[in-house]
Amino acid sequence: MVLTGIGLWVLWQRHGLGVGDYVWIGAGAVLGTAFGAARGATIRVHEREGVLWQRYTGWTFLMAAVSLVAMVGFAMLAERNGLAADARPVQLSIGVGFLGEALVVGYRALSSGTPFAPEHKDSGSSLGPDRSRR
Repeated sequence: MVLTGIGLWVLWQRHGLGVGDYVWIGAGAVLGTAFGAARGATIRVHEREGVLWQRYTGWTFLMAAVSLVAMVGFAMLAERNGLAADARPVQLSIGVGFLGEALVVGYRALSSGTPFAPEHKDSGSSLGPDRSRR
């Protein structure tokens, strides 16, 4: 959300964009969100020790590489058609991709009925006081 917000702020600061520019920007945002959602569908969401976990798979990394290549190609196409390079904030591209991923993983996590891991106030370990490293 933060990267998406920064990207939108960068666009807000950019003056002189036309309707065609906004169409390219919108299409790029939709494409980035779709690739993020596809990447999110490859993430393994499972229950372990009574709480929800997620794990990236080989397919997740492959999907990330495919989306990177596609988005670079889309950016080159946009530039070739006259969209200014500073009208395509990198933060926005990354942000919408992670947003698409989070929407899919979040939906799957909530649909599972498995509780999320509780937060612990223990500052010595992220695993909490009753968990050991294995």
